[in-house]
Amino acid sequence: MDNNHTLKVLTVQVLRNQDGKQNVINAVTVSVRASNELDSASIVKTCKIDVSNIENFVKFENLTEPQVLGWVTDLVGEAEVQNWYAEVDSFLTKTTAPNETFVNPPWM
Repeated sequence: MDNNHTLKVLTVQVLRNQDGKQNVINAVTVSVRASNELDSASIVKTCKIDVSNIENFVKFENLTEPQVLGWVTDLVGEAEVQNWYAEVDSFLTKTTAPNETFVNPPWM
């Protein structure tokens, strides 16, 4: 069964003032979610953003979630996002189909 994957911004950390700009995002925490028809699971990842050379600054109040997720993807790379998806898929498998379980012994 194939899983659907989503990234969602949970929180952002800001520098109140960076080179004369207010509320500059310097860290983003995202939820990485895998879901299928039966179950879902999430893991959390935090990415630091280098703000030493800000180009194309967007005021905090004008930001959108797709923009911030684009920064995260650009920062870590598509291959790392795919690794996150594999990690959450593995977590989903382990939690919904664990290798360990309790059973009664044959004499019961």
